[in-house]
Amino acid sequence: MRYNHPIDINNLNDSSSVLYSFVKEGSSVLDVGCACGTLAQILYKKKQCHVSGIEYNTENFAICRKLHIFENLWQIDLNQLKKEQLNNFNQYFDAIILGDVLEHLINPEQVLSLLKDLVKENGRVLISLPNIGHASIKSNLLLGRFDYTEQGILDKTHLRFFTAHSIIAFLTKQNLRINHLKRITMPLDGYQYYKFSKLPKNIQDFIKKDKESYVSQYVMDCSVQQKSLGLLRHNRKIFKETASNIKLVSSWQHPIKRKIMLHFPKLVNFLEKFR
Repeated sequence: MRYNHPIDINNLNDSSSVLYSFVKEGSSVLDVGCACGTLAQILYKKKQCHVSGIEYNTENFAICRKLHIFENLWQIDLNQLKKEQLNNFNQYFDAIILGDVLEHLINPEQVLSLLKDLVKENGRVLISLPNIGHASIKSNLLLGRFDYTEQGILDKTHLRFFTAHSIIAFLTKQNLRINHLKRITMPLDGYQYYKFSKLPKNIQDFIKKDKESYVSQYVMDCSVQQKSLGLLRHNRKIFKETASNIKLVSSWQHPIKRKIMLHFPKLVNFLEKFR
């Protein structure tokens, strides 16, 4: 059972908590890839949202059904998503949540293109994506390592990878206007084999100058813009203006989780229960 960890809504260095903060009370919400329904359940109970969900994993889907909170619940493989499966819900939802979902898909562009039609005219598409440009990935590539992990930026189930630059291009091509952007940060060692300090000092300094090196995830509140005029400039501006607000948030748990991720990877999901 993957991607089922407690959500502390006061921890704004967590993508699920930020996604929660982006949703207005009483909204009709579609949680795409809702896993065990953790986020949907909090939205239902604390913000009185009308929640619907899409989940492919059979075990997770069964857990969601038992919660009795979903007005609609579909078991769908997003890689096989067809427009007619959700035809009755065009412009139905106030918000669609794609939390750490698109990077798992063969064709995220196609899936996002279909799902954004389900949002009301003034609705929101809420997205979180991992940053392959984090310092840990850069440093390990320079040292000859590119190791998949149980979770994190190089989660072994990730099929697509994004940087700040490619996210801007990706969203702009989908006619999505970024209204709010939040960066989730992580220590420079990440969960990779080599520590950042293994690099020569001048290369460390070069990587540190790029503030996106501290970012593990981008969380975005977007709206659909019918015309693309000026959209690329706007999305670039949002990324540039918010870069100065990047603050590294350290956690005593990170070094412990890093060791477990490297040496005892099967224990990672157990550790998540205590996060």
